[in-house]
Amino acid sequence: MKQLTFLLIVFIVVSCGMRSASLNHMAVDIETYQRDKQAISANYINNIEYYRIHHLYDIDTVDYKQHYQKYPYARIDPANFYVPYGCRIVENESKFISSPYPTNSQLNVSVDTIIYDNTGNLFITFICIENKFSKIPYIK
Repeated sequence: MKQLTFLLIVFIVVSCGMRSASLNHMAVDIETYQRDKQAISANYINNIEYYRIHHLYDIDTVDYKQHYQKYPYARIDPANFYVPYGCRIVENESKFISSPYPTNSQLNVSVDTIIYDNTGNLFITFICIENKFSKIPYIK
């Protein structure tokens, strides 16, 4: 009876170990994983920079339609991702302006974790954003 119990415990431990090993298998290799992390960080910074440079905060200064025909993606800010990093607020006038500094000097963006589906497609990404905003006297 003791041998049967021992064999049963060994079987359970081995099958659990094999199951967890198959669950921990990455759908992509480590080089692809690192490249994806760098590409996602760079794309996020580039999208904010595009928004910072081309978004119109004061639509009375330039022909609105013409401008956004030329820079169509500067009009859109999905889920308010770019405004907090691409613009500043003038304290006295309570209006938004483009940040006077390039985004890559004001933010440090890194990807902590990427979760892929079984086929190796991106599924979920956890991004870390560190603000390094320089203080500007009259601007928040």
